[in-house]
Amino acid sequence: MCNFSTSSNDEIYSLLKRFWEVEETVPPGSNVKFSSDEQLCEDIFSKTTERKDDGKFIVHIPLKCDPIILGDSREIATKRFYSLEKKLNCEPKLKEEYAAFMNEYIQLGHMREISKIDEHSNSGFLPHHAVVNENNPTTKLRVVFDGSAQTDNGTSFNSLQLVGPTIQDNLFSILLRFRQGPIVICADIVKMYRQIEIHRS
Repeated sequence: MCNFSTSSNDEIYSLLKRFWEVEETVPPGSNVKFSSDEQLCEDIFSKTTERKDDGKFIVHIPLKCDPIILGDSREIATKRFYSLEKKLNCEPKLKEEYAAFMNEYIQLGHMREISKIDEHSNSGFLPHHAVVNENNPTTKLRVVFDGSAQTDNGTSFNSLQLVGPTIQDNLFSILLRFRQGPIVICADIVKMYRQIEIHRS
């Protein structure tokens, strides 16, 4: 005795249609809906981004409002600095690595010393601290600048910034593209985020 099943053309068409809808990859940028803040951030980026002769980009920090409302950040940054200094004095090896990290910032032109601060300028101070990861073979120590530290009026630099849309494709699309070519090249851009310059304003 034989068992068999039959399907109509309509059923097969419906199953195939469903299969292709589930498996379909959405092309990057299609059907993307931005919130008003995301759109504003995207507009600021599109209108103000410049490119230097050496290929580096210069961007403006996309702010929701005038940074004058930030308040006084110097006192909290100073307190945090003295606390950090105390910790580093107790751990000479960490202090040496921290100093080397900061000196590299200066040598690469990613930071410069300011000897005098204009009291009338709209200045902000970011506290910083060390994050140590013993499992990382290349960078065991990195310095983190705390943009979420609150000033005397409860605001922070991070709270003034617009958050842009996610522009990276979904993971499924990335993995499919990754498998399509015969050769895969993987690279790491050293200090990638510091290759983007912030506009002087």
